[in-house]
Amino acid sequence: MARLAPSKGWRWPSLNTVRRRFDALPEFEKLAIRRGVAEAKKRFRLYMHRTTAGMAAGNDLSMDGRELDIWVGDGDGPYLPTLIVFVCIRTQKVTAWHFAKSETAEAARALILKHCERWGKPDRIHTDNVLCRQEHGERGREISSRRSVPARLSA
Repeated sequence: MARLAPSKGWRWPSLNTVRRRFDALPEFEKLAIRRGVAEAKKRFRLYMHRTTAGMAAGNDLSMDGRELDIWVGDGDGPYLPTLIVFVCIRTQKVTAWHFAKSETAEAARALILKHCERWGKPDRIHTDNVLCRQEHGERGREISSRRSVPARLSA
């Protein structure tokens, strides 16, 4: 590239600058440049043998939420809504979803009730550690920790 740059009218930094910038890159990016993205993904993937063979569909659910990149308003002013979903770990199908202003305990409760009305009570609900914070960013009452806990629902 350094030899090609002058003929194209490009300014090219010194070799020391290129080395310094390359060394500052994350290890994955350095390996991707040297060996290709496929090789980097293969080397950096954490292999964990998992099987869902003994699971029944709908018994173990994963709950997660994503803020959507669309502005909506309901009279309180515009906001970016959050979509919270249950995904069956065995089938990888979405079993229930709920739109909310943010990932709060109330939104999670509404999602659980929607799922239970249609499919019944699951054995386990796996959540991430961000789910169920209050609307303004403070930590709210969490319905579970990072580890999986048996689903306990009360009316």
